[in-house]
Amino acid sequence: MKKLEKNLHSVMLVYSGYSYGVDSSRVTRNVQLGLLYLGTVLKNNGYKVSILFTDYPYLDEIIEKIRNEHIAIAGFYTITDNIDRCVRLACILKELFPELIILMGGPHATVLDKEILEKYKSVDIIVRGEGEYTLLSLVRFYYDCYGKLKDIKGITYREGKEICRNENASFVSDLDSLPLDRDLLEEPVRSTDICYPKIITGRGCPFKCAFCYEGFHGNVYRMRSAEHVLEEVDCLIKRGEIAYILFLDDTFSVNPQRTMKICKGLRNMSEEGRRFVWFAEGRVDVLSKYPRMIYAMRLAGLAVIQLGVECADQKILDVYEKHITLEQIEEVVKICADAKIPSISINFILGGPFESRELYEKNLDFVRKLMKIAPGRLNVSSTLLAPFYGTRIMKEPDYFGLKIIDSECKTGITNKTCFCETDYMNEYELTSLRIDFDREVLNIMIDVSKDLTRDVIYENFSVKYYGIDSQWVTLLSSDRGIKRFINLKLHKSYFSIDELEDSMLNYYPVRTYPLVYDDDNRVVFYKIYGKEILNNTDSRLYEFSSGKRTFGEICKIAGENLFTGLTSDEVYKRVKDFYMAMDRFYGVIFSKI
Repeated sequence: MKKLEKNLHSVMLVYSGYSYGVDSSRVTRNVQLGLLYLGTVLKNNGYKVSILFTDYPYLDEIIEKIRNEHIAIAGFYTITDNIDRCVRLACILKELFPELIILMGGPHATVLDKEILEKYKSVDIIVRGEGEYTLLSLVRFYYDCYGKLKDIKGITYREGKEICRNENASFVSDLDSLPLDRDLLEEPVRSTDICYPKIITGRGCPFKCAFCYEGFHGNVYRMRSAEHVLEEVDCLIKRGEIAYILFLDDTFSVNPQRTMKICKGLRNMSEEGRRFVWFAEGRVDVLSKYPRMIYAMRLAGLAVIQLGVECADQKILDVYEKHITLEQIEEVVKICADAKIPSISINFILGGPFESRELYEKNLDFVRKLMKIAPGRLNVSSTLLAPFYGTRIMKEPDYFGLKIIDSECKTGITNKTCFCETDYMNEYELTSLRIDFDREVLNIMIDVSKDLTRDVIYENFSVKYYGIDSQWVTLLSSDRGIKRFINLKLHKSYFSIDELEDSMLNYYPVRTYPLVYDDDNRVVFYKIYGKEILNNTDSRLYEFSSGKRTFGEICKIAGENLFTGLTSDEVYKRVKDFYMAMDRFYGVIFSKI
């Protein structure tokens, strides 16, 4: 084997996903920390590493990068959604650079290692499972002629025409020992990572949900110590201004003692003036037993919590082996609402086991119930079941009442596309079902929006300024009056009526809705839930509220034109009552100058 020059050649690690085209920016927030860990281990052992994260893979730029940086080894992180794009890139690059050694790893390649090598000759080696030290051994083998391929654990490779599968590598038992060098990130991803960094505090999962690959892949759950996690947060704070940290592991809250230590440390940082908010996932079976932990998380800056709900039928939850109950879900949602967590996110899997119109209605009834428990805080999403390789659903679809119609998930993006049918519904009905579900959830939110408290609305907009968007923020922002009221309220020169000093006469009322009239020249507010039409007198008062007249001046005009015959005190009360009513609609805000 020809030895590669360590000082001349580098390793390129690639994650390429798909963009939904929501905006035109090439910047992706989808930083795969797994690749960053791999790259750091290589860098710390003296190897040159380049990491590419992109949802828009510009082929010419990748080719130029390989030439300019003398890349000799390219590794791709694969999931079911991006495997086709990865193998296409591999085929093109192999044709242009026959000596380039192409590796693939990640969940998809780990499960389908032999199949990938049999089908795609451009792929040389599969790295299975956790690859930090497996990849290091491979790079040493190619750069330093160190060891033999047959002795490297955790790889699948070709030996002539034969495909060889070495024994599995051990899981990394001490996660605190793994280094992470974020300086490997290149712009513009680096700047995004400064504001919205991701952190993994544990690996593996002790649970084995039938639709999830993680528990089967790494059911030996390992955690970083609370101290090590907080050290990373401290480093992130010193690096630049953080807005929003995402703790990515599914099981962040599984160990309450460790979670409480992390929360205490985060709260201390906040009290020292280092402000940021964060996201975490939680299991309702654990959180229901430790409600105090929910309050501790909120006090430490938790802004968004993701709860795995999946379905409103206990039998289906049991089939999924979720090991949670509907009662626990309700209880935890209520505690989260009482703790004033701004965003409580839950997801429903549609098109799952025994999906039917009856189950669909049951899910919606449960959404209505939970929405009343946490109005303005509960954010509900839906996904279509994806039969990922390595899961029980893929292995035993009949047991779950499913027929897999696209095992390779080629039809579209997972969670957005129907790959299975049930005994009761076909793919077209299930695709429509998801659209109907999202529409009905929006209708439920619109109905609930009538009674949202001001605190809840403020909290939704407050987290928006940390870069967090939610269904409620989107919905509330569609109400022009609310959006303008909240935006103005952020500035110290604007006040709601309850914040005014004893004398209102010198404040300037500012209307927040545009002047829109019906056929009778009455002002119309277009609220989220429908129209609010002012009477003729209130319409004229609203016209006066341009921000260019004081409350006192408006009282004078109203006394002369609208309330003739009333005393000045009676006019004052009538105008004040009008503004109190407008405050309930977020229709008027007050300026001091």
